[in-house]
Order: sequence, then C-alpha cells, then structure tokens
Amino acid sequence: SAETGEAMREVNFELDAESVKVLKTIPGYETFDPRTEVLHNDKPGTGFKDAPRCFSLKLEKATRGRYQAKPLSYDDQLLVKHKHGRLVFIASVHVDDIKVACDPAELKELIAALTYVFGENELDITAKSFTNCGMRHTLLEGGGYSMDQVQYIEAMKAIEVPGILSYKNTETAPKPLADKFLLLLMALTFTALTRPDLACYIAALQRHAQTPQIIHLRRLNALVR
Repeated sequence: SAETGEAMREVNFELDAESVKVLKTIPGYETFDPRTEVLHNDKPGTGFKDAPRCFSLKLEKATRGRYQAKPLSYDDQLLVKHKHGRLVFIASVHVDDIKVACDPAELKELIAALTYVFGENELDITAKSFTNCGMRHTLLEGGGYSMDQVQYIEAMKAIEVPGILSYKNTETAPKPLADKFLLLLMALTFTALTRPDLACYIAALQRHAQTPQIIHLRRLNALVR
C-alpha cells in the first residue's frame, strides 16, 4: 500500500468445522466462534497474489532502479539494457527465477544491485548447468546448451482418488479433487514446451478446468503417467 498508494487490502479466513477444532487447541483461541469471527491476515504470504507482487516491486528496485535495465513494451518480464546503442544485457524474469545473458562485467553490476536490495545471503547464483522455471539447461562441450524438462516431469504425480472404482465417469469431481485436478493440469500445461505432442489433450482437458468430471481426472492421470 505504501509503495503503490493503493488502499490496504483486507484479507480474512473463514474456517470450516475441522479447522475450528484445531484452532481451539491453540492458547488464546479457545473461545473462537466461527459464526461471528474470522482470522485476519496481517501480511502477504505464500499462496496470496500479494506475495509475488510485493516481491516483484522489490525486485524492480534492483533490476530497473539500481541496475537500470528496462522492460520490453510487449513483455514487462523481459528486461534489456543498452550501452552506446549496443545490447549488453537481456534477462527473463518469473517471480524470483531470473535467467540472464550478458558479459561478466554486466553480471557483476547486476549482482551488486541485487545484493544491495536483498542482501548477500538471499542470492542463489548458478551458471553453466542450471534449472530455470522447470527447464534444465546443460552446457555442451562444444558450446551452446541442451534443454529438457525430464526432472520437472518426473516430479509430477498422478492424483490419488480413494475409492475411484465407486465413481461413475460422468460424476462431477468433489471440490478437493477438482482443486487437485486444476493444479496438476496447470503443471502439465507447462510441459508443452518440450512435449508438444500433448498439447491437443491438454487443451481438451482445459475446457473442463473449473468443473471436471471423474473421467477428466482419469484422463489427466493417464497423461501424467
């Protein structure tokens, strides 16, 4: 709010019965009444849209402020820097994952700017072979890189559906399963970068992203496997 001049956002949690039982075991919350009370959130945390936005504002202080890189007009997460009409720096940004191409002198300047804003212990710098946004980059002996998503795909797990044989294909998935369906589908969509053969199946499942049926969970699991 202080950075943008926007009104402070109010975020509160309404709890279900099971969560209330757990909350009441914490000292100070023994008399919590979900009919008249909510839990107020004090600051942006993981899982909120505020958290990545706050991080982005801080990152911009380093990359666009101190280092003076500029975003492209068509994609503000692609940064460039020119000196005397020559491109000397380019970087893609995804939340806190930054992939940079520049000479050593420019890299030193960027690291100095990031260190000034975030602190030295907050930086994790890797070169040559590294993973960026789920894409593994491997430096080849003759120069250049190979890129793959093998590790990213291997980490994906099919959705476990207890008692799935008792469900009919046309039944609407219960909300907990529907939520897992959406998360796994979003993760699978990213694999189209290296598995374009899956794109048509992913697109078909995306039509049912909000209200999937049991058959869609089965089809998604089949794709993941």
